[in-house]
Amino acid sequence: MTRLSRFALSLAATASLAAFLAPVAFSWPGANGAIVFETSIGGGGEERGRGTGIQIAPLGADRSQITPLTTDPGDSDPQASPDGRQVVFSRSSDPESFSSETASTIYLINADGSGLRPLTDGLHTDREPAFSALGDRVYFTRLLANGVVHIFSVRLNGGGLLQITSGGGDEFHPRASARSGLLTFERRVVGPHSVRYHHVFVSRANGSRPRDLTPKLSNRFTAADPEFSPDGKRIAYSLGDRLVSVRVNGTKPRLLIPPRGGSSMTFADPTYAPDGRSLLFSIVSGRSSLHRIDLRRLRGLPNPLVEPHISVSSPAWLVRPANG
Repeated sequence: MTRLSRFALSLAATASLAAFLAPVAFSWPGANGAIVFETSIGGGGEERGRGTGIQIAPLGADRSQITPLTTDPGDSDPQASPDGRQVVFSRSSDPESFSSETASTIYLINADGSGLRPLTDGLHTDREPAFSALGDRVYFTRLLANGVVHIFSVRLNGGGLLQITSGGGDEFHPRASARSGLLTFERRVVGPHSVRYHHVFVSRANGSRPRDLTPKLSNRFTAADPEFSPDGKRIAYSLGDRLVSVRVNGTKPRLLIPPRGGSSMTFADPTYAPDGRSLLFSIVSGRSSLHRIDLRRLRGLPNPLVEPHISVSSPAWLVRPANG
């Protein structure tokens, strides 16, 4: 699950990324299919819930329509393939552990529950997987021996491991754009005594030419969970008590979910519908629940799931397969 303590809003434009923009062959947008998400039971406040695996369900489903895709309590961070036929996720070797160093493996499974197989060796802490725009590789984060977290990618057969980012900062939450040949991610840089910054970056798909989309964000605040829109023109992300979107060059910020004075709620995990008209996100307040807004009017829509008794987080939206 993504980091949940994000606070406040401060935005500024960055230099143009025009040199980055290059079309790719795969078009991620499409018809809205099912949603996939992780679930847990119990917990609340400072108590962690017990994971119950990765689930899949149609929009607006009740409990009877929620189908387990996996049942391992260590499974988290599901993400869908561009064609809507496969899901990647992370499986912890010790789901009861809070340690950021617990070994975890990236797995691939078909959306019908078949074909489960690991993509990484299980000897590292590999988390937050996401497909490339072509659907032929999977990005993920890996904790290295020096304590730094960087982004890697691997082919769907588990071969061709590549390191995408490097340097002294930690990177999290990689996401590929369907149309602009870009990658977005979080970067955290820590100084001698505190976090210098935790910002949203964008780079080429191979990690080159990274640019900070939130360069003037105070080091007291965290920009996290970046997600591209289906047309590749905007990136939505969390600032804890609100959700924001910006163009891929950092301009034209738009407040999607405003802060609620006096509330302890955290808004996290924004993910666009394949048709680009709405946005799923989770609200964390004791337990985590899914919600949805209309992006044209910035108004709430009916709850994505009719199920109040489970904690639901890390949503991803499958494109409906063309012939399915």
